[in-house]
Amino acid sequence: MASARISLTDDRPMVVGSIGGSADLQALDPQETAKLCDLLEIRLDLLARDEAHFETAPWRRLGGLPILFTARRIEEGGALPLDA
Repeated sequence: MASARISLTDDRPMVVGSIGGSADLQALDPQETAKLCDLLEIRLDLLARDEAHFETAPWRRLGGLPILFTARRIEEGGALPLDA
């Protein structure tokens, strides 16, 4: 699957889907997600909180979807006491 190209300078709102739980990530349908979202956020702080262990990176199967990995601190609404 080819890499998706997005432009953050377009004059249109974008839809960001956020995945925080390991079960949600494993159950995600890439084709359906591509229809519903412009960008997919993977919340690493929430996956770590779930103590998610994967044999391979589960986001690899997400192919050409634009993915943003985030890890939020508690002060930012995150799940873990991370520092900057």
